[in-house]
Amino acid sequence: MTLITTPQSKKTIDALWRLEKIILDSLNLSEVVQKICDSVLLELGYLELGYQIVVLTLINKPKQILERVAISKTQKAIDALSQSPVPFHDINIPLTYQDNILIKAIYEKEPQVTTSWADVLVPALTKEECERIQSLVGIEASLVYPVLSRTEAIGAIIFSMSKPIDKVTEDERDLIKSFSDVVGLAVQNASLYSALKAAKERELAKAEELLKLKDQFVFIATHELKNPVTAMKGYLSMFDEGTFGAIPPPMQDPIRQIAGANQQLVSLVNDLLEIARSEAKTITIMPQTVNLCELTDNAIKSVKPLADQKSLTLTHTCPPNPHMITADPNRLLEIINNLISNAIKYSKSGTITASHEVNAAPRSLGAVGRSPSEALAKGGDNLIITHISDQGIGIAPEHQAKIFTQFFRAEEEAAKGIPGTGLGLFIVKQLVEKMGGTIWFTSELGKGSTFSFSLPKA
Repeated sequence: MTLITTPQSKKTIDALWRLEKIILDSLNLSEVVQKICDSVLLELGYLELGYQIVVLTLINKPKQILERVAISKTQKAIDALSQSPVPFHDINIPLTYQDNILIKAIYEKEPQVTTSWADVLVPALTKEECERIQSLVGIEASLVYPVLSRTEAIGAIIFSMSKPIDKVTEDERDLIKSFSDVVGLAVQNASLYSALKAAKERELAKAEELLKLKDQFVFIATHELKNPVTAMKGYLSMFDEGTFGAIPPPMQDPIRQIAGANQQLVSLVNDLLEIARSEAKTITIMPQTVNLCELTDNAIKSVKPLADQKSLTLTHTCPPNPHMITADPNRLLEIINNLISNAIKYSKSGTITASHEVNAAPRSLGAVGRSPSEALAKGGDNLIITHISDQGIGIAPEHQAKIFTQFFRAEEEAAKGIPGTGLGLFIVKQLVEKMGGTIWFTSELGKGSTFSFSLPKA
């Protein structure tokens, strides 16, 4: 049998509506159960009508007991708790103990009435203890209503009064009966939300643990790979230098191919190690005063052979005064090397230019990445911007938002056989930001790209 009823008077309907808004306003279970016990007494003023204590109990199916979960914050409730030999949350009733009217209300799904607290507290307390506490706090009678979730009883709610049963009006009974039905809905919603939240937290914790294990695996695996690929590179270099004698002509091209493949593998291992350090937040930055123009010249010299192979022109424009910045020289060399190498990789002809500006806005609109104007505002007159521009294939608009993400490569790159792992720009962004800078780019498909980054002046 269900207890869903329709309140008879407008006053009762208005009161029930207020209570519904109060207890359905939250999905936090601990908040909901406390609001259930307080709302009738404190919001509707039922204290003045003789209602002194409200207690909510819920079934614990695994333990097969009825548990006390919340009690009203009223003076009578405080007095009763202070006199109880058993802590409130330990007052549990076995579901098999049918002499307790809470259990009876649950099984019969019908309201119960009693003038003795022994009927709601035994066997958790003795009959004598119940009578003593009831007398001390002045409770004359209690109404017990089952709490239903749909048609299933999930608990019971106790309304203890300092007035006799015959003083309870029909409007009061009507409201309490309807309120008990709302309690079932509120508890069900909050319990479901709490269960989903707990499940989500467990999933997130598991995902974080898996990510941690993944990071550890990548770091260990790439660290172990670095030794053999470095050894291979060393032996290949010795072949090239003639340490083992002249290389027979039929072997020269295969050895060059092996050396090229080995260099790709070395770069990949180094990139994976850098990402593992980044995600573990162990990238080391050792800032010092660096001559930006001089370091850029060194970077250009190191990649010039790659440009010469494709008949590309490399230029570097630098104002007369040295641009001294604060940066890690090794990391900065890695950044510039990567950006110029990328420009070479994605260019078939034309010129690649490195240039520097002090406190200058980007030279074209539509910059992608962190806002250049934001970077300039943040750095004031303490920033120097480096631009690496090419006349290459450019970046399609639909791909631009993903350029700095891990492992991203446009489909057309792979289709054209352009080598790469999609890790370089991700690492560059991490390094620039670790050194207090910002990176962005502008690009037009078929006309080229300009990658720009800011770093603080020394």
